[in-house]
Amino acid sequence: MRFAGEQVTLKLRVPMDNRRRLSGQLVGLENDAVKLIVDGTDMSVDLRNVDAARLKPTV
Repeated sequence: MRFAGEQVTLKLRVPMDNRRRLSGQLVGLENDAVKLIVDGTDMSVDLRNVDAARLKPTV
């Protein structure tokens, strides 16, 4: 995956763990789910629940 390892922010349609926005390191895609590491925890977000995704620029 081209952007694996990059920092991303996801805006969710339906909150997960009472959070509508997630920021973390992108791991990749697997079975229609976005895999990322948020605060040291592996998370999997269904693609249908992603409203917007943005890369965080590294300076």
